[in-house]
Amino acid sequence: MLEEIEEKEIKKCPNCGSEVTGKFCSNCGHKLETDKEDNKKLEMTVILAITTVICIILVTALITMPQELPKTSELSEPVTTIKFQDEEFMDWMLSVSTILYYDNIQVSKYASLSTLDELELWCEKLEEDSTTYLSQVDEYLLSPEKQQIQYEFRQVLQDFKTAGYYGKLGARYMDADYISMAARYMDSAKQHLDNLVDLVKK
Repeated sequence: MLEEIEEKEIKKCPNCGSEVTGKFCSNCGHKLETDKEDNKKLEMTVILAITTVICIILVTALITMPQELPKTSELSEPVTTIKFQDEEFMDWMLSVSTILYYDNIQVSKYASLSTLDELELWCEKLEEDSTTYLSQVDEYLLSPEKQQIQYEFRQVLQDFKTAGYYGKLGARYMDADYISMAARYMDSAKQHLDNLVDLVKK
């Protein structure tokens, strides 16, 4: 009802100056963009900017991690009988990062195209993948030196899960508040990814 009322409001055509009550000028045919359309473009731009940054950081992590992994042959025999799973965890994290990178690429792609149905689908995929990997991240017993990496990656997964959830709702309902929440959690994921890359490089 509110949208119908807004469309009936008299506006000035920016092209010819005629009075217009719909989405198109009856005099020259010029299309008028509504505030809602402007807001949608702004929201999609925000998602695109943030997911692009996330993708760049993920690529950096993917490039860095294999180079920094110690080889088993270079490690001395452990004094205790506890078998840490550092290398297994790093391999798993690399595999998971590849999948999350692809999810973020798709979110960025459809945000830039303002294709809301596809954007909702990929935000939901990001949420589901992050949820799955959150249930696996603590299955690895890590040495004290690697536990901080495990913590940071857990936080990344949690932030991606929540960002995907709010992004899904934002795309579904074209809701600026949901989009803002998704952007906030994407920014938090970026901060944890920065920490993660720094830890891996040590």
